[in-house]
Amino acid sequence: MHEAPLLVDPMSEMLALSTGKSTKNIIVTALEVTGPFDWPAYKIAAEKTAEKFPQVRRRIKEVKVGRRFLLHWEHRSDLHMPVFFSEMPEGDDGDPLLKRFLDHLAPRLDRDWNLFDEVAAELHAVKVADEHHILACMFHHIAADAGTAAEYGKELFSNYHEIVKGEKPEWAYHQISVSSSRKRKVVPHKTSRIEFFNDFKRDLRRLAEKSALLVGSGKAGDTRQHHVRRVLTVEDTERLTRLSLRRGASSVDLLTAGLNMAVDQWNAARGVAPGVVTTSLSVNLRGRFEGYGETNNSSLLFFRTTPEERKDAAQLTRSLALTRIRHFRRQADLKWLRNTVKGLKALAYFPFRIKRRIVDFMVNRHEFTIAIGLLGVLWPKLKNGKPTAESFLTSTGDLSVTGVYGLGYKLLSSTRVLLIVYAFDNRLNLVLSTSASLFTHDETERFLDLFVGNLLTNPLQDGAPPASVPPDGKTHHTV
Repeated sequence: MHEAPLLVDPMSEMLALSTGKSTKNIIVTALEVTGPFDWPAYKIAAEKTAEKFPQVRRRIKEVKVGRRFLLHWEHRSDLHMPVFFSEMPEGDDGDPLLKRFLDHLAPRLDRDWNLFDEVAAELHAVKVADEHHILACMFHHIAADAGTAAEYGKELFSNYHEIVKGEKPEWAYHQISVSSSRKRKVVPHKTSRIEFFNDFKRDLRRLAEKSALLVGSGKAGDTRQHHVRRVLTVEDTERLTRLSLRRGASSVDLLTAGLNMAVDQWNAARGVAPGVVTTSLSVNLRGRFEGYGETNNSSLLFFRTTPEERKDAAQLTRSLALTRIRHFRRQADLKWLRNTVKGLKALAYFPFRIKRRIVDFMVNRHEFTIAIGLLGVLWPKLKNGKPTAESFLTSTGDLSVTGVYGLGYKLLSSTRVLLIVYAFDNRLNLVLSTSASLFTHDETERFLDLFVGNLLTNPLQDGAPPASVPPDGKTHHTV
């Protein structure tokens, strides 16, 4: 039995077209669990969850309609999301579990994921040791954004709990929030001709402007990627929250400012003069605008700071907060999506293979200094629109959840430094992903330590300049 043809939404189509070469566009979310794991129940839960998330049983198909080439989702009864069980080999002494996990799954992560032949998602259960597993959902970004991935995970582990225990868990009925705070719905406004040309000129300036890039010892042409994770303590997470409030900003503004200043410190220690730092921030349209209920509602906001603006951490944080608010007021996130739609409409007269070459050229024209991605809050219980201490999954079935992993795997080849931010168990999790063509693994570790060390020391004194750090120095390290 075949479903009626369903068009691939514009953001997903753009992500499909930009996949290739060293770009994989994969979202990985995983739970680290301890206790007796029921493998048959996991497989049954996966099948049951697919009923609510049909995109995990679909592949894409190019259809010519008139003179246009359109992408459709193709559903077939014989298509199923793969579910894999494997055992992780012992790693080198001292290797973090995240590195061992990603090295183990590298053959699946680095393969050429053919979206015309395969479904766009798969599940993994990886045995670390007796009664110690990592349960991972791997989505090609075409099938899910971070919010959809979180919703899928909630449904999957709710179903697993019900199969093992005979009833749904209490947390299955909690509200879901794509972001860490309640969004206020706004009415999309039409873009005037003047606004369109102003946006166009702004985009041209951004393409022409040379961003300050981090200096590292990576090897040109190396397509590998390094991933390093830090988990802040509950106390440090609370201190950062209080600091952002004191500066009239959000935690995201504080992190963006800290990253911008860390770029200057890192490069200065290597004899590189400061320049214009550009930052892209992932946001989600869902909850802000009526009519945006697709599986992929990702959009971007862009920030630009000069060396002069980065002299004072408190002022920079407040400035970025005001800029972010202005972006939302002028609906820059929606405009970015609309511009993507317009671009895809113009390319609809070319077949997929030609469109892919054009999109690859366009998306890699400008390289941002750094990117930030937000995974949001997983399965929250809200009070007054804010997540409470009960916002975190602590168990499913007979398993205890000891950690959460979330990362973007080779999202765009032009994004060589990406910070993923999410919360679990009242603690802030930071995952830094860097291209091996830019940084070594050790440099990725040291840059994240520099950034975290600054957050937890100097910026707590409003107006205090960041300390200078020698090229091989190590700052505050969190585990």
